[in-house]
Amino acid sequence: LRTWRLYLEVAPPRDPLRARVEAAVPRLEARRCHPAAAGDRGEALRLLEALAREDGARLPRVHVALGDLHAEAGRADAAIRAYEQALALAPGSSADAKVYLALAALHREAGRRERAVAALEDAERAAPGHPEVRANLGTLYLELGRDGDALRTWRLYLEVAPPRDPLRARVEAAVQRLEARR
Repeated sequence: LRTWRLYLEVAPPRDPLRARVEAAVPRLEARRCHPAAAGDRGEALRLLEALAREDGARLPRVHVALGDLHAEAGRADAAIRAYEQALALAPGSSADAKVYLALAALHREAGRRERAVAALEDAERAAPGHPEVRANLGTLYLELGRDGDALRTWRLYLEVAPPRDPLRARVEAAVQRLEARR
């Protein structure tokens, strides 16, 4: 919904897509969700793709929403392209951690662990100290046989993770196992 409102703020009055978005906004406001959550993924995808080709191309949120829809539909390569476009438009924001995590998960699922690591290392540079980034990065390092990097990253995770973080117990156990092997 925020994406559509932003679009309406920047769209030229005669933009052909504007009428469709203006018609969709009241429905969305009534439901307080975007078209995909309302069950109309096809319409959401069509609107977002049109927006991404036009004035919305400059709005990272448009590409993130498009990436989310593609990922939910199992279109990993399209989701990756959309997430990478969003990050290219606004690199370095702490809000990007979610996008980097999604990007890394897609690469990992496709067996591209090195690219997943690169995405999470970029996330750590862009938003240092994000617990979920560090926890996942440590796991990927371990999967790649980089035990020292995994241990270092998980220790950093333990410094910033809240006591009740759902990943904390698993990471603490993994750190103990790695330390025992040294």
